[in-house]
Amino acid sequence: MTSFADLGFPRGTAYASLGLASAKLALRLFGDAEHLLGEALATYRSVDERLGEARVLFVWAELHRSRRRLDEAATVLETVVAICQGIPAPRRQGLALRALGDVRREAGDLAAAIGAWQKASTVLSGRYRAFMGKEAYLSA
Repeated sequence: MTSFADLGFPRGTAYASLGLASAKLALRLFGDAEHLLGEALATYRSVDERLGEARVLFVWAELHRSRRRLDEAATVLETVVAICQGIPAPRRQGLALRALGDVRREAGDLAAAIGAWQKASTVLSGRYRAFMGKEAYLSA
């Protein structure tokens, strides 16, 4: 990974760290995953890469969720939603809202879960309309 940095590509280093962190999370090596996520997050923030930051935070929320830290996962996902809304990145925003609904459901707050899922549906359907055109959406 240092070769990316040596070549002047800090985003490559962050991307590699994020990939390794995802693998460590899948293996339930939470400490290793958290360390790698911290490195990736710092790198993306240093180059002001908001989408990369959102990707890292999305995985970080999964880390919290895997540890059953549902309040922390929800807080991180709310940050992802805000970042993606500001970029804008509607697909990522919709995915984060859907994940937020899932976390809220796991925490026992069905009303908040439904609210997040409704927002996700609105964001994602708007993205579909923009991509396919209004007529295609209405005829589907």
